[in-house]
Amino acid sequence: MSMFQEAESFNSSLGDKFDTSKGKYFFGMFQGAKSFNQPLGDKFDTRNATNLKAFFRLAKNFNQPLGDKFVIKQGVNVEIMFEHAENFNQDLSYLSVEDKVLSPMVNNTKSWLEDNKPIAKSETKSVEIQTKVKEIWDKEFKDKLSIEKGKTIKKSEILEQIKEAIKTHASDLEITDIKLFDDQKDKEITRDIENKLNQIIKIKINNRIGVLLDVGYTIQETVYIDSNGQEHRTEEKDLSNIQAKEIKQIGYYHDGNNVRAVRMPKTVTKVSTKLPQEITSISNMFEGWEGKTLESIKDWNTSNVVEMNEVFKDSQIHQQDLNWNTENVTSMKSMFENSQFNGHISSWNVKKVTDMSKMFHKAIKFNSSISSWEVDSLKDISNMFNGAVIFNQDISHWDIKNERFVNVNNVDINTPAWEDKNKPFPRTIQLKDISEIISKEDRDLGKLNTYNNEDLKTKILKVLKQKYPKLDFDSLVLEINSNTQATLKSVEGENRRYKNQVIINYSNTNKTVIIASSVGSVGGAGIIGAVWTFIRRGKRK
Repeated sequence: MSMFQEAESFNSSLGDKFDTSKGKYFFGMFQGAKSFNQPLGDKFDTRNATNLKAFFRLAKNFNQPLGDKFVIKQGVNVEIMFEHAENFNQDLSYLSVEDKVLSPMVNNTKSWLEDNKPIAKSETKSVEIQTKVKEIWDKEFKDKLSIEKGKTIKKSEILEQIKEAIKTHASDLEITDIKLFDDQKDKEITRDIENKLNQIIKIKINNRIGVLLDVGYTIQETVYIDSNGQEHRTEEKDLSNIQAKEIKQIGYYHDGNNVRAVRMPKTVTKVSTKLPQEITSISNMFEGWEGKTLESIKDWNTSNVVEMNEVFKDSQIHQQDLNWNTENVTSMKSMFENSQFNGHISSWNVKKVTDMSKMFHKAIKFNSSISSWEVDSLKDISNMFNGAVIFNQDISHWDIKNERFVNVNNVDINTPAWEDKNKPFPRTIQLKDISEIISKEDRDLGKLNTYNNEDLKTKILKVLKQKYPKLDFDSLVLEINSNTQATLKSVEGENRRYKNQVIINYSNTNKTVIIASSVGSVGGAGIIGAVWTFIRRGKRK
């Protein structure tokens, strides 16, 4: 991105709309822009940059603060970045670079004070202090700062907390002075809800060693009312064992991947009707909850939520309607596992969900319709209905034969009420063996009184359907072999549920012999029926 390279007269403001947050390659961007000396603006963001080589090379007049979003991460190419930037004197002491890179990087920068220049890797004590202080920050503070909505925290206040943490965890370091960078002294940390952009604190140790501290995501505390009516505030992530009857404000934190709601108390009877829009995961939120309904969560705005794993796992929640927006959810793993749930969720948009493994595992009360769900992205449904003993909804249109599905194991085991016709068509390797389903005892039907093949088939199928009501007889074909024997086997084609075949035996008490033939489907009378009709007409004459 050599946008202003050799633009010797350029000195216009970039404004606050010059957004570079997605930029990676900034090679020579202002190289040779001899007149340029304007602020880069609040939108100038280099946190994704991989190449800043020659960025300000020969930009002789430039000496503006680079801003909190102009972050140079370790490993970024900074060769000759400021070479011949004669007036530059901003503090980049938070950056440590290889010695062979540092020298040309700062070559002929006569205004740049030594204490503001990047630190050479060979300055081992300084690098050690940088590394240790950053480790303390990441462990004690990153993703853990609690800020109320609409409020801020001064960076100077956080600095005092940093000093105490360093005293506690790194008393052996040779540290005599800690302060904020000059451009940080009057600045504040906000919730930064809208963009979720990490905010930066820059501190200076011993007047030479800079450290760049990433605030990460701020957290929100939970406000709850206990069983005695007293209000409490807490930053705890798991409130499941707290005796609370009402949650007035739902807390959240960053778990490394998502902004996650705290786990609710098992005994809570009322929860805020507003789910904070910062939250992207409600996983485990009501796991083990002991109530049956929570009207206040019925109409939550969950449009920003992407993860709903184990939300109601092991809970007693029952007839609870959930009018939730699930259009951005990608995972619902074990969402209702081992719960009493049987609410209406047919309107959910699950097009982006890839994982529904164990979603209704052992959900013994669940039998609500999900027939309208479109599962365009679904990959894993292993054990999804395993143990859902009364479930019998039609999801036969789910194409689990598609290569997209990586795991369909045990999706329908321990589901005694689920009829085969309502299940997705299985893969070839998962076809059920019809010879293992129809017992040997049930293959001998005994005496039947019948006059033609159509009547014979009807009577055979009637007996089998009574004994095997879960079988999908539309996926089977019955062929009459003789007056005493027929074959039941799978239909041909892609959509098959069964494999192999069984011989059905019987004896016809009607003295008229049925002529044997092979008929291709359950529904046709075939040649035998026609012959029998001809015989009856002859007798009437």
